[in-house]
Amino acid sequence: MAVAIATLGVAGVAAAGLGSDGEKGEPAFLAATVPPPPAPAETVIVAPIPSSSPSSFGSAPTTTPPPTAQLNNRSTTTPPPAKTFTATKLPAVTLRAGTTVALTLADNAGYRVRHRDYIARIEAIGSSSSSLDRADSSFTVRTGLGNSSCVSLESVNFPGYFLRHQNFELKLQRRDGSNLFDQDVTFCPVNIRSGAALVLRSTNYPERFLVESGGRVVLRESGAAGALALVPRNAG
Repeated sequence: MAVAIATLGVAGVAAAGLGSDGEKGEPAFLAATVPPPPAPAETVIVAPIPSSSPSSFGSAPTTTPPPTAQLNNRSTTTPPPAKTFTATKLPAVTLRAGTTVALTLADNAGYRVRHRDYIARIEAIGSSSSSLDRADSSFTVRTGLGNSSCVSLESVNFPGYFLRHQNFELKLQRRDGSNLFDQDVTFCPVNIRSGAALVLRSTNYPERFLVESGGRVVLRESGAAGALALVPRNAG
């Protein structure tokens, strides 16, 4: 049955293709006019896009830097001049005749030269020390008994007693009026450390200076650099 229906459909199509006079002709869908081919496409020329304009693809514009002249013409702020400080140089320490001083150690101001049992020593003495300790470490500066350009150191609590080197050890002894005594009690201050401290050189042994040895003060050939560095301060 399906074959017969298909045969009839084909026959119908064939009959529709025949003319009224029964002549054989082309099928209608084959006889239709064929459209002409399309005209050739026009060539479009795309001009290059300047670098300062954004491209058609969304690329970021290129910024042209300002001319050098414009940069040079920009206003600038002049920095204020640097402050200068002038250091005030302190006067060199010295020993002046007639003053009463405590001979403190330049490297440890809590220690002083003192006499105890008539021997010169280095001991810790401060404002809280006893009156005896402070008196033993106080000396009146006198014009040098053996050299007027130098000094001699007289005890405050034992007037007439001076610091004297004997057998190259510093002791406290009473003046006996001899030339040797006057020479032994005379010392010449020599400034060191740009005047911040001084050392004491013997006038009759000019190659020897006062130095510390085992808590005592002795006279040795040390040179100024190796001598006992002192700073005279107000006694008390």
